Amino acid sequence: MNEVYAGNTKAAGDPDSKRCDWVELKNTGSTDVDVKGWGIYDSGKKAKKRYTIGTSEVTNTDTVIKAGGYLVAYIDPDKAKPGLGSDADEVYLTTTSGDFTDSDVVDSTSWNTGTTGVKKMSDS
Repeated sequence: MNEVYAGNTKAAGDPDSKRCDWVELKNTGSTDVDVKGWGIYDSGKKAKKRYTIGTSEVTNTDTVIKAGGYLVAYIDPDKAKPGLGSDADEVYLTTTSGDFTDSDVVDSTSWNTGTTGVKKMSDS
């Protein structure tokens, strides 16, 4: 994960004007990676608070991240409740979606109350 935007209610809308939360993924490897079916889990690591990349709840048309490239996974607020928390939360990226297992975690980050809701991983 390169950047996370949570609690998108007061800033400018997304391209689809839905004010989606989003997670930007960066492929730091030397080969393309298809992340279709990978999971974005909210804090608590529960299946009910997970979003699957490449489905209607995460709105992105192409799930392949080119080597050195980026993909922004928009979490559709009409289909994915409750979304990411803007005050304090955690998010996990896994290679599968379903029951959470630590062995599937590729990356994770958290933020606390009082932050902006935007976290750049390069700033950590």
